[in-house]
Parts: sequence; structure tokens; C-alpha cells
Amino acid sequence: MFMKNYNIHQRTTKHAPLTVTETAWYTCYSCTPLDKQPCTKTVDCNTLGDFFNRCYITSVFGAVTQGCMRSELCIKPINCCEGHLCNSAPLALAPPPVLLMSLCVAALTLFL
Repeated sequence: MFMKNYNIHQRTTKHAPLTVTETAWYTCYSCTPLDKQPCTKTVDCNTLGDFFNRCYITSVFGAVTQGCMRSELCIKPINCCEGHLCNSAPLALAPPPVLLMSLCVAALTLFL
């Protein structure tokens, strides 16, 4: 048998970069202000839909809400993160100790 040796020339072309969207599904803490704190309930984000690809935590007037979120909806005051159970309540959402102390002093002066 005779085999021919083919010289294959590769041509390099430049194309516009492709955007590949990776969907990472996480398990996130999921609580509302009505739930007992600290938050221990979890939810698998992929059970909520294809694009729930971030965990979130937000606090409005001291009421903390946690769960799964679509990345394009992650705007302030919503704090989003990537990673399993990454949305545990950070100290930043807790009231500052000075505020708590002031409230305690104010409450004591009302009752004394």
C-alpha cells in the first residue's frame, strides 16, 4: 500500500469573542424576616429555575432576607455571592454595637 503524505495547512482566523454563560447552581440559605433566626434553612437554586445562579442576602430596615437570585438582579441593597452557602449573615448586616447600646440606654431611661 502506498500512503500519501498530506501537508495540511492550518489557517488561523480571528472571530469576535464568544460569550459562554456558565450556570453554577448553588445551595443557599433561604429565610425571610418571618422565619426564626438564625437562618438554617437551605434551598438548591437549580430547583427554582435555570438562571438562579447566585446566593443573596439583603437587609431592609433590619429585616434580613436570604435566598437564590439571578445574577442580573444583583444590585444594591442586595448583596450577592457565588459559592455554596455563601450568604450566611455577615456582621455588616448586623446592627452596630453602638446603636444597640444607644437603644438599651434609651429603653432604660424610659422605664426609670
